[in-house]
Amino acid sequence: MNRWRTSRTRSFLNAFSGLWFNLRNEPNFLVQLIIAMVVVIAGIILSLNRSEWILIALSIGAVLAAEAMNTAVEKICDRFTEEEDPIVKRIKDSAAAAVLIISFTAAIVGVLIFWPYVFGLF
Repeated sequence: MNRWRTSRTRSFLNAFSGLWFNLRNEPNFLVQLIIAMVVVIAGIILSLNRSEWILIALSIGAVLAAEAMNTAVEKICDRFTEEEDPIVKRIKDSAAAAVLIISFTAAIVGVLIFWPYVFGLF
């Protein structure tokens, strides 16, 4: 049981290390985190309901997770070749497309949730 606990602790520490790496080294991750904080602050100000918070939390988590996965794919590709390779380019472009897709989806969720509140202010 102690070995299992040590292994789980190490796994969490590795995950937080990856999170810290993304925060320090990936400008897009930081930008997305700042946008997420703005959305959370707006949600607090506008008193979103529980269902809306669930959708916002899932959207933020999905975007940040996709960006972290994109970084992992890029680092793996860069590890194996620094030369321009059309296959590596397609791999990186596909990973970036995943971030773009989930970001657009999150933006649509945000507009659908916040529009009635913002429209109601005018």
